[in-house]
Amino acid sequence: MGARGKKGPSEKAAASEKDAEAFARLCAVHPRPDGRDDAEREFNKLLREGRTTADQLVEAARRYAAQRAAEILAREGTSSPDSPQYTVGLIKWLRGGHWANQTNGGVTLDQDGNEIVVTRAPKASGYDDIPDDWDELWRAP
Repeated sequence: MGARGKKGPSEKAAASEKDAEAFARLCAVHPRPDGRDDAEREFNKLLREGRTTADQLVEAARRYAAQRAAEILAREGTSSPDSPQYTVGLIKWLRGGHWANQTNGGVTLDQDGNEIVVTRAPKASGYDDIPDDWDELWRAP
């Protein structure tokens, strides 16, 4: 760093290259990496402001991708399937701070921290989940 704590040209270039590589990793794991130019600007802004690190964003995106895959698979074949179109796009995910709200995404982990594989839900005819006494329940006050 320079005398006033600012990065010199070579340090800026190295940091920029490192950030570009980290952004490419983020796009590789996020389930809907659309709007890349705007997303890259937001990504760099978050890093510059010190609100998070690139590794934290990549890890949060990995968890979000696993969460969405599990949600979509769990509802596949039901009368109300989930759709990938409802997956939050990368730019909205970054701008909205969704990365900060990520837990393990409801993914089940074993004692070693490995994800347990999600299996598909059995296919339903569309009416299997309606109780036999639906008409009584519907008419209840």
